[in-house]
Amino acid sequence: MTFVALIWNLFVAGVLFSPLFFPVTNQTFNYACVIFGAITLFAILCWWFMPEEEWLRTKRIAAVIDANS
Repeated sequence: MTFVALIWNLFVAGVLFSPLFFPVTNQTFNYACVIFGAITLFAILCWWFMPEEEWLRTKRIAAVIDANS
């Protein structure tokens, strides 16, 4: 299933990131790939530099698990 999802996502990304009109100029450029790249880069940098406790609050998760037990 993972392989099928990978192939499907590559296909969809290829279709969605393709230029809408040819020849490509600054007026007809599809900026989806630029936006996707910027968001991906931002997410990787946040994950790399932000402490784990900032994005995964283990004390809060443990409190919720204890309250539900």
